[in-house]
Amino acid sequence: MHPKKFLTANSLVFLSFCLLAEPSALAGTAVATPENCPSLIVGTRPESITRGFGGDLFITVMGGTEPGDGVVKRIRDEEIISIFATGMDEPKGIAYVGDCLVASDLDRLVRIDEDGKATVLADKDQFPNPVLYLNDVAAAPDGKGVYVTDMGDRTGMWQSDGVFSDFDSVDAKAMRAVGRVYHVSLEGKVTEVIPASRKMINPNGVGVGNNGQLLVGAFFNGYLLEWRGRELHIVAEGMRGADAVEQDSNGNYYVSSWNQGKVWKISPNGDSRLIADGFQRAADFHLDEDRGVLFLPDMAAGRLYVIKL
Repeated sequence: MHPKKFLTANSLVFLSFCLLAEPSALAGTAVATPENCPSLIVGTRPESITRGFGGDLFITVMGGTEPGDGVVKRIRDEEIISIFATGMDEPKGIAYVGDCLVASDLDRLVRIDEDGKATVLADKDQFPNPVLYLNDVAAAPDGKGVYVTDMGDRTGMWQSDGVFSDFDSVDAKAMRAVGRVYHVSLEGKVTEVIPASRKMINPNGVGVGNNGQLLVGAFFNGYLLEWRGRELHIVAEGMRGADAVEQDSNGNYYVSSWNQGKVWKISPNGDSRLIADGFQRAADFHLDEDRGVLFLPDMAAGRLYVIKL
């Protein structure tokens, strides 16, 4: 596949910062904002990003409302953005596992090989429960599959003014807790891992912690959750719109809020610090400890931001 190349002054600034800046370039500032973070224009409604083939970055771009206009773009250190994979409707979560990328696409998972060819890994009929809205994807530690969230029933989540429904509202109480987390093997076998729970009415982000425990961002509830094999534990709360969830090697958690445009860092003892604010729609970030940065797609801005940690 011959990549379509886009080289701009914007990309030069962005990638020069990523490659050349010292890790402390923004460290110590109170909060990262769109104004003090370099960014790269990546397209309409970017959602999730990961490292993949050749150490490059791969980002899902959902596009508009036309079927099949969703793509995965490749960002290379040589400041090339290529349209790597096409033909998806609304690609959201993405992870690199085994020898492929795996992305969610509404009610199915697609597998993308090193040439950018996308094939269906698991369709909706292969799930043990009705699939409503597949979202985030995380690589399983054994390299043999991925975890994926189904957000479940979103009816009643929002008020008419676009604000979350109150927890004690009639609409909120009527919301069905049918969101789940699944494991999908690279052979397409689907297994329910975390059953439906009122603690995660709408699970969004999913990650794997240092001890192999699953992390879940409960979108409507605003919880950071840990699944320790039998039950969900609330690690932190007050982050409505919780999206991406990751843990670094020191045990710190990172959580973004999609609708609030924020990112928090939460210490192992539960202390929370706001590290990014003012973004329009803070989506599913990639934590890059080696470079000391967090790559944050802003869905509404159509940009990828780099936040120095």
